[in-house]
Amino acid sequence: MKRFLEKFGDLLVVSACAAATIAYVVDAQAKSRSVENLAFIVPLAIAILGLCLLVAVTRRRPAGAVGEAEATTQSEGGAANAALPFYCFGLLVAYVLSIPHIGFDLANMVFVALFVWLQAARQPLHALLFGALFGLGAAWAFQMILPYRLPMTLL
Repeated sequence: MKRFLEKFGDLLVVSACAAATIAYVVDAQAKSRSVENLAFIVPLAIAILGLCLLVAVTRRRPAGAVGEAEATTQSEGGAANAALPFYCFGLLVAYVLSIPHIGFDLANMVFVALFVWLQAARQPLHALLFGALFGLGAAWAFQMILPYRLPMTLL
């Protein structure tokens, strides 16, 4: 019963996030249909809805099917897992504050690489490679979408 309530609670939170995202996009579109105003909102909403769908689908596993990674995470438990949201929030603050100084592209690369590394992908080469590819790709995409120039270092 506890596992059912946990899954139901997860589904409820994900559904609320998806509903809030859809409501925000509909409200933003009602106020202004300008491409410049919706350039940030629509891609972010699509990403959020995709993540909500991913979480909803992955939480539908049978009660007895605990994956190896999840079992390892549960056995480790403790202070490291409890402090992870604080580390991630501190990383986000550092990312936002560093954009004017080191540029949007370099800040993206560093933020994504450190975030992937913090999320238990403890292989530095994979985290650096993913950070470089995704960080530069996202910076390039935003540079193409937005009508004004972002502070860049490499691009």
